[in-house]
Amino acid sequence: MALWSLAAASEACAEPSVVVLSPVTEALRAHLPNGVSVAIQAEPRGTGDAVRAALGALPEGAREVLVVCGDTPLLTPQQVLALPHPPDYLIYQ
Repeated sequence: MALWSLAAASEACAEPSVVVLSPVTEALRAHLPNGVSVAIQAEPRGTGDAVRAALGALPEGAREVLVVCGDTPLLTPQQVLALPHPPDYLIYQ
């Protein structure tokens, strides 16, 4: 399920994604597509903390960011592209 929503959201973003993993889920790194950056959230403390963990993996000047949770399998690229300001980068938790 997680890879489905990552693929759907990534299709709509111009730049590679940042996936936030914990030490418990770090084995998923081997299944991620090429070009995806990984940030480690040492202890899962919610979405805000996951975004904070991912900030260092974003390039300087990143402005439009979409945060997607891994349990959103109904997300489609069309929905992301329909946003008023489609994101440049994706943070995937």
